[in-house]
Amino acid sequence: MPETWVILTTLSLLFAYTSSYIWPGGDQIVQLEKSFFCKQSAERNYIARKNECGRQARIIKPGFTFSPFINLIYSTQTVDMVNVPDGHYAILVARDGKDLPADRVAAPEWIATEAPKMLDAEYFLTHGGYRGPQSTILKPGTYPINQYLFAVTIRHQNPNLPIDPRATIRTEIPTGYVGVIRSKIESPVVPAFFTGLAGQPTHCSQPVERRAGSQTAVLANVGCIGVWDKPLLSGAYFINRDLYEVTLVDTRVQSWNYEGGYKRRTINLVINGNDIKQEKSQVYVPVPDGAAGDAIHVKVEGWTVHQELRIQVRVAPELAPVVVASVGNLKDVLERIVTPWIRSELRNIGGATLTVRNTVAYGNAVAEQNALQARLDQLKDVRITDTDLGMTAEQRAQELTNIKHKLANFILPDPNAEVNRATHVLDFQDEREALEKLVAARVRAFGETAGLEIIAVKLGDAELPPELLVARKLEQIATQFERTYLRRRTAEIARQSQEAATALANRQDQLVAARVAVQIAQQRELERERLGAAERRFLEELARGQSAQSAVLGQNRVVLLQALEKILATLKSRPELVRLVNWLVPQTIVIGDGNASLAGAAALLSGSTTKQVKN
Repeated sequence: MPETWVILTTLSLLFAYTSSYIWPGGDQIVQLEKSFFCKQSAERNYIARKNECGRQARIIKPGFTFSPFINLIYSTQTVDMVNVPDGHYAILVARDGKDLPADRVAAPEWIATEAPKMLDAEYFLTHGGYRGPQSTILKPGTYPINQYLFAVTIRHQNPNLPIDPRATIRTEIPTGYVGVIRSKIESPVVPAFFTGLAGQPTHCSQPVERRAGSQTAVLANVGCIGVWDKPLLSGAYFINRDLYEVTLVDTRVQSWNYEGGYKRRTINLVINGNDIKQEKSQVYVPVPDGAAGDAIHVKVEGWTVHQELRIQVRVAPELAPVVVASVGNLKDVLERIVTPWIRSELRNIGGATLTVRNTVAYGNAVAEQNALQARLDQLKDVRITDTDLGMTAEQRAQELTNIKHKLANFILPDPNAEVNRATHVLDFQDEREALEKLVAARVRAFGETAGLEIIAVKLGDAELPPELLVARKLEQIATQFERTYLRRRTAEIARQSQEAATALANRQDQLVAARVAVQIAQQRELERERLGAAERRFLEELARGQSAQSAVLGQNRVVLLQALEKILATLKSRPELVRLVNWLVPQTIVIGDGNASLAGAAALLSGSTTKQVKN
């Protein structure tokens, strides 16, 4: 008998020992369900309270645990701990706890100092934990969670666990973005993911009214229900997306382009001899992918101009909540506010006035002045005949006078003066700078009302009616034809001048001889002129001398004396006549100094015979 008692005692002790300890593995916990020595649990309690039968809040964590007859009193269940992988988070739904208020969709956030304790089911149930979705989430890590109390939603390798892709991956707010939070719950403290204010008490009784230009929105303080007045800056956050809706707002500079969506028509001018033909064509310009919209169609002076436009905008980070609360996301702002307004504004500009510098009028005046000057130079060019101009000499002179008068009274307008006038079709080509400034000023003013910062406004290509450009092209062609004609005429005259110069060079010896002959003739003419003048002066002096002789000797003797002088001159030039003189005239001796004298002449005339003797 003693041996039997020993055996029974040993077996009893062994049974008692084996039924009194639990030893879960390192990544496991043991959940308990009490079956004996307990009272029946309340109907609404999913988790048993103190001394109640059923699922227990208590769990056995890894390691050796001794508790008398625990395996007899409780049904045990060994489960793996909850593992939240990196880049994921877990959301919890409590199956027991206080009932949520009617205006709440989830339990409020636990205070940061108590949040780690909420996973203790006993603490959760005794410290006011709410039944239903929990705002507090589990970040990456391994957690010993009583899965009788908490249902866990997580992306996990275990296919038996439910998967909610929307709510299991961390929220990434890229650089250049902010996140605007729309909260479905009100929390007594700021949630942990809002790092700048995490854990601070919330004050939800006073909403915040914010304005962005003309856009007004009533925002909520951080942690309250509604759109929070402060955005979430770039970073990675673990946010319960079932309770917090996050709208990404791009705060970088955005380029919104309006282009394409019209038919581009062209009229090409083809020159064939003196004929100019027009060839028409058209091609459809599609709207590019990613464009904000098609080109803006503006009516100006009855014509349609397809104006492409590019604007650069930016949402200030602090205004992002106002934009989201009043309009929606940035795409909604573009489609519902910006695009309709820009189209309307450009169309209004097409029918309004434009303040521009007077450069167009100045350019037209300069072109007119240059045309008059060119015509004047053409009329004054003696190398161009009246026949070349197709007019008479009188017509040419009359036109020359008229053009000189016009040029003398021509006044150029001030190109820097500003004028306000109606918008013309060609302003979209000729006055792009002024038009762009006007559009930019109005768009910036509008951007302020929409909560947008307008960085730049640039006009793109303007598709003008090709019919308006044909006249300008024809004018340019006509001007080129006129210049070509004048250049050809000038070249022809130069060619003729060159040929004349060549012919002149070939007869250069004859021309030199002719020039020398002309110079000799001129010298002879000058010599004769001077000899005649000298002869005239000699005769005048001679006449005065003869008049003096006549007064002394008498008129008859002066005549005889002149005759004698001519005879003597003849005898001097022809000495052979002296013998004849000896026969006719007796010898006469004249005493004197060897020079002819009136006395000798008188003696000769008186018939005396005289011999000249030198002293």
